[in-house]
Amino acid sequence: MTAPPTPADAAPLADHRRPRARGVAVVVAVTLLPLLAAAVPYYKSVRGEYDRYHAYVEETLTKPASPPAWERATLAPPVCVEEAIRWAEACPATKEFCKGSVPEVMRRCLGSADHGGWCAAQNQAWLTTNFGYHDCAALLEGLDEKPAKARKGLCAAGWRAIGRHCIDLERAAGG
Repeated sequence: MTAPPTPADAAPLADHRRPRARGVAVVVAVTLLPLLAAAVPYYKSVRGEYDRYHAYVEETLTKPASPPAWERATLAPPVCVEEAIRWAEACPATKEFCKGSVPEVMRRCLGSADHGGWCAAQNQAWLTTNFGYHDCAALLEGLDEKPAKARKGLCAAGWRAIGRHCIDLERAAGG
């Protein structure tokens, strides 16, 4: 007859499982440490870009030292597009941050004056898919391919903002 197992007999089994747990911990550490090592600099980089972008928005839109062009004079909507492009091209942060703000720049510019007459004169052209196409093409003339591609996206965003503005004005007028 064999004696029932004692705690001393169970000890080797516990020792056998412990190295496996250490192995899992090592695998987890080896996997997570490089991820953390890459994530920290990436976070700092993105945070720096955001800080540059936020500072630019503050100094040019929120609390400008000198008012933007649309606050100094009444600008026609196509001129607002040109101003929004200038603003985005001067932006020191990642271009995606800056391009994403073109609609906000356009909203500020278009909202600084009544453009209802201008929109009405367009005979709802802003509902077509080629609204602003020729105006954008004129802004792209003479540019190399890379700057033209970047400016094309900015210009298209500006004209889409004009279209939305005209739709909003029409709705407000009851049309």
